[in-house]
Amino acid sequence: KPLDPIGGSGQREQRGARTEPKVPVQNNKAFTVIPPNPKRRREIQKKAEAELAALEELRLSRAMSYVSINPSSVGG
Repeated sequence: KPLDPIGGSGQREQRGARTEPKVPVQNNKAFTVIPPNPKRRREIQKKAEAELAALEELRLSRAMSYVSINPSSVGG
Protein backbone atom coordinates (compact mmCIF):
# COMPACT_ATOMS: atom_id res chain seq x y z
CA LYS A 1 0.00 0.00 0.00
CA PRO A 2 1.77 3.22 -1.11
CA LEU A 3 1.96 6.07 1.38
CA ASP A 4 0.59 9.48 0.63
CA PRO A 5 3.51 11.93 0.13
CA ILE A 6 1.69 14.50 2.26
CA GLY A 7 2.03 12.24 5.25
CA GLY A 8 -0.48 9.51 5.78
CA SER A 9 -2.31 6.64 4.26
CA GLY A 10 -5.38 8.51 3.09
CA GLN A 11 -6.47 9.90 6.47
CA ARG A 12 -6.95 13.33 4.98
CA GLU A 13 -9.40 11.95 2.43
CA GLN A 14 -11.39 10.19 5.15
CA ARG A 15 -11.70 13.37 7.22
CA GLY A 16 -12.82 15.34 4.16
CA ALA A 17 -15.52 12.80 3.34
CA ARG A 18 -17.33 13.39 6.65
CA THR A 19 -17.46 17.17 6.24
CA GLU A 20 -18.41 17.12 2.57
CA PRO A 21 -20.51 20.17 1.57
CA LYS A 22 -24.06 19.75 0.28
CA VAL A 23 -23.08 20.97 -3.18
CA PRO A 24 -20.45 18.79 -4.89
CA VAL A 25 -17.33 20.78 -5.70
CA GLN A 26 -15.20 19.59 -8.58
CA ASN A 27 -11.54 20.23 -7.99
CA ASN A 28 -8.91 20.14 -10.69
CA LYS A 29 -5.29 21.04 -10.08
CA ALA A 30 -5.63 24.15 -12.23
CA PHE A 31 -9.05 25.35 -11.08
CA THR A 32 -12.06 24.59 -8.87
CA VAL A 33 -15.62 24.40 -10.22
CA ILE A 34 -18.30 25.42 -7.72
CA PRO A 35 -21.85 24.80 -8.97
CA PRO A 36 -24.34 27.68 -8.54
CA ASN A 37 -26.68 27.95 -5.57
CA PRO A 38 -30.10 26.71 -6.87
CA LYS A 39 -32.13 29.17 -4.76
CA ARG A 40 -30.06 32.17 -5.81
CA ARG A 41 -30.10 30.97 -9.43
CA ARG A 42 -33.92 30.90 -9.40
CA GLU A 43 -34.03 34.42 -7.94
CA ILE A 44 -31.65 35.76 -10.58
CA GLN A 45 -33.56 33.95 -13.34
CA LYS A 46 -36.87 35.41 -12.12
CA LYS A 47 -35.39 38.93 -12.01
CA ALA A 48 -33.93 38.50 -15.52
CA GLU A 49 -37.29 37.38 -16.92
CA ALA A 50 -38.99 40.43 -15.34
CA GLU A 51 -36.35 42.73 -16.85
CA LEU A 52 -36.78 41.16 -20.29
CA ALA A 53 -40.56 41.63 -20.07
CA ALA A 54 -40.07 45.29 -19.08
CA LEU A 55 -37.63 45.79 -21.97
CA GLU A 56 -40.10 44.28 -24.45
CA GLU A 57 -42.86 46.60 -23.17
CA LEU A 58 -40.51 49.58 -23.53
CA ARG A 59 -39.63 48.60 -27.10
CA LEU A 60 -43.29 48.25 -28.01
CA SER A 61 -44.15 51.62 -26.44
CA ARG A 62 -41.35 53.35 -28.37
CA ALA A 63 -42.01 51.59 -31.67
CA MET A 64 -42.94 53.69 -34.67
CA SER A 65 -46.56 53.48 -35.57
CA TYR A 66 -47.70 52.89 -39.14
CA VAL A 67 -47.59 56.11 -41.17
CA SER A 68 -50.14 56.56 -43.92
CA ILE A 69 -50.12 59.64 -46.15
CA ASN A 70 -51.84 60.32 -49.41
CA PRO A 71 -49.49 60.61 -52.38
CA SER A 72 -49.11 64.13 -53.74
CA SER A 73 -46.80 65.87 -56.14
CA VAL A 74 -44.00 67.81 -54.60
CA GLY A 75 -41.71 70.31 -56.14
CA GLY A 76 -41.83 71.93 -59.45
